[in-house]
Amino acid sequence: MRDVAATPHIVLPVRGLADGKSRLCSVLDADEREALNRWLLGHTLQVLDEWRGNPATCVVVSACERVLEIARASGADALKEDAPAGLNAAAAIGAAHALKRGAESLLVVPCDLPQLTPRSLDALLDDAGNADVVIAPDKCGTGTNAILVRSNGLFHFRFGAGSFALHLEGAATRGARVTVHRSPAFAFDIDTAEDFACWRAACRAGVCDFPDGIVRTRSVLEE
Repeated sequence: MRDVAATPHIVLPVRGLADGKSRLCSVLDADEREALNRWLLGHTLQVLDEWRGNPATCVVVSACERVLEIARASGADALKEDAPAGLNAAAAIGAAHALKRGAESLLVVPCDLPQLTPRSLDALLDDAGNADVVIAPDKCGTGTNAILVRSNGLFHFRFGAGSFALHLEGAATRGARVTVHRSPAFAFDIDTAEDFACWRAACRAGVCDFPDGIVRTRSVLEE
């Protein structure tokens, strides 16, 4: 798998700048959530570009035109959804596009991993071995924060509640060899106010930087 996975096509499903991260409404207002979503998208695209050195095999799928404009500016492909249909539908659209472009493997990465780095992506590929599917679970071990699959036919993506077990089940149904990749970079996402508080604590401790331009949040960080 290592040779095949060394050049995966990357699928980045993105909900939208204004709509994403609604569960953070108790700690961020609408403008701040939009600024955070913009930063997360930019961060992810930058990391992927540094990792690959060429964004041409990265496709961003979204119903949000502003998301697609950012994707195009980065050099990535941009596919417009007619209407938001959820992460799984967007991942399937991106996977079908990548297959048409001759992809031999696919890496689907949700756009809310603030600790994602080129090194963490290398580590995921190094764990691939001879697997057909590599799954990176979230911090609770129940969700999926990245999945790498051979592209010999469309994989049925099942992101959402309990997706880790569902992806394992789907791989087993196909007779696929599976590797589970566990790392802090893929485990930590920002879905809830509690996640945001953990990120805030890490910023206070100097472990990571907080994005500029989120004024209220920065004042909270300084409390």
